[in-house]
Amino acid sequence: MENRLKTVRRLAQSVTRSLLGLAMVALLSACVTVNIYFPAAAAQKLADQVVEQVYRAAEKGKVEVHEKGT
Repeated sequence: MENRLKTVRRLAQSVTRSLLGLAMVALLSACVTVNIYFPAAAAQKLADQVVEQVYRAAEKGKVEVHEKGT
């Protein structure tokens, strides 16, 4: 009976250590920050291309360009 109790205690300690280790890993991974930098120059270049395409289409009469506030 005593051997069985020792075995259960060792198993409980092992499980407790494993869960504690897993909790520590989860806590540390939750503290990681991922920074993603959006390439502003590429976005500006793309915006310029879109504006240029709109103006070309307007010159050809395919779209109407309204003044701001009208």
